[in-house]
Amino acid sequence: MRAWVINLDRSPDRWAFSEAQGARLALDLTRVAAVDGQAIPDALHAELCPPGRRGVRITKYELACYLSHLTAWEALVATGASHGVVFEDDIQLADDAADFLDATGWLPAGADLVKLTANKRRAKLSLRASPTLNGRALRRLHSPTIDSAGYVISAAHAGRLLARPRRFSRPVDRALFDPATGASVYQLDPGLCAQQKFTDETFLSEAGRGSTIQARRARAPLDISPRKLRDELRNLYRKQIFPVILPLLQIGRAEENRIRFSTVPFRKEATGG
Repeated sequence: MRAWVINLDRSPDRWAFSEAQGARLALDLTRVAAVDGQAIPDALHAELCPPGRRGVRITKYELACYLSHLTAWEALVATGASHGVVFEDDIQLADDAADFLDATGWLPAGADLVKLTANKRRAKLSLRASPTLNGRALRRLHSPTIDSAGYVISAAHAGRLLARPRRFSRPVDRALFDPATGASVYQLDPGLCAQQKFTDETFLSEAGRGSTIQARRARAPLDISPRKLRDELRNLYRKQIFPVILPLLQIGRAEENRIRFSTVPFRKEATGG
């Protein structure tokens, strides 16, 4: 599979890091010039980004990130290939990345997206895992999750996304990895790559800056309304109570229909275990 790396022109060190990883792992990575949020006019931002939940508009940087991914999807569709891989430039790749990028036989039939990144945020994943390569497995994703720094996308799904109206009310990761959209989404477990903030290593020179592509989220204004209280109670249930009672909720459910609520670890080393 072809792999595209989204990189800002003003971050040449990030591209140098990506190139070095590619050379070390025998991967052919193609650079995609990222859209720079600093260059997006206010009028275009307002036109493309209607206010979303709670009336908050995504930031120019979130719009730029979305547009950058669109550019990568366009490049994939233009090749005529069935699948492609999209990376952002602030990830560390596992030693066995080439085993996955050099073939498509491990991909589930009909999968629109396979998330490759590890993440410390818990998500609902299928309990049943489908083994792939080197001790990594695929699990169906059953809840929204974040982080679009590394994923496989089918050309068919990329084409569908490109055909949608150019209106962006959510950041690209929240729009992509949400099964409620009807997309068939899987998670590779353990993850094949991870952003620095999700690992225990410091591998980027700009350690304190985080991603230059996925900039800070838009923040909602202070809200003490009943709806805000309801949302906070929902978060408490999802993060603290639901994981505890989940096993009880699944008593009697067939194994193939069971889920687990967990994080996805990053495993850098290739292993058959």
